Amino acid sequence: MQAYAYCEDAMTPRTIIVAQDVDEFVEEQVRAGHYKDASDVVNDALRMKQEQERKTLRLHEEIKKGFDSGTYEGDPFEEIFAELANGGDLS
Repeated sequence: MQAYAYCEDAMTPRTIIVAQDVDEFVEEQVRAGHYKDASDVVNDALRMKQEQERKTLRLHEEIKKGFDSGTYEGDPFEEIFAELANGGDLS
């Protein structure tokens, strides 16, 4: 396991401990030039996780709205799948 400490402008310093395989992935990302340092890798991963959770919550809200609205004639997921297939965003 590796501990990372980071502090950049407008960021809160924090030390985290990651599993060895995660540490290796972080280092690979930096070495490959995808990120300037480990903090950028971790921040990007957490932003992606936030976005995923936001979309999941939105999807659950839409599903609940659908259930609460009563019966639906047709495929209840047709509109969602069509929007996703066209590169749409559920936000």
